[in-house]
Amino acid sequence: MVVMRTMGTQIISTTNVCSITLNHSPMHVKLFILLISLGLLACNQEDPLGGCSSTPDDIMFRFSLKNSENQDLLDPNMEDTFNTYHILLYHKKYGEYVLSSQNNGFGTRDEHGYDIYNNHGSYEFAPLNMEFGLNLHELKIDWGNGRIDFISVECLGDNCVKYADKIRYNNELVWNRASGEPMHFTIVVQK
Repeated sequence: MVVMRTMGTQIISTTNVCSITLNHSPMHVKLFILLISLGLLACNQEDPLGGCSSTPDDIMFRFSLKNSENQDLLDPNMEDTFNTYHILLYHKKYGEYVLSSQNNGFGTRDEHGYDIYNNHGSYEFAPLNMEFGLNLHELKIDWGNGRIDFISVECLGDNCVKYADKIRYNNELVWNRASGEPMHFTIVVQK
């Protein structure tokens, strides 16, 4: 039990979250009132998701590209790597593919809506900027080498809670939630 006393008033709380002891100086009282006001103001700020509980992890995915010899096509050291700065990622919005962008100011590829990173020796492509609340995410990847691929992410849930259910790569089902596997897949590119 926590007992707080302020200006002759005793407040009893049965939680052991914190204990505050104030001296009776006017400055301490003003500081206490300011802190409580800021706390209440912060609690009243509107949730940008409108109280929704979806997170990027519910719809984000990553994938690897391999050739028929099982060589990593996203490895920047490969001769015919797909991992170049010529990749363009598009998100379908209002029926048209729009170039993805995210200006983070660092001059990295994630400004273009994706990231390629080394995950324990295997390079993976991860689209960014997936919007909450959509039932279907449609992406187009122009690899900059003449190859264009399409990815669709079908989501389930209500308006507030969305999660990926199926992922298709060039209309082929490559992942589904029922499998229980992480949202990662490998695409084998045929020449």
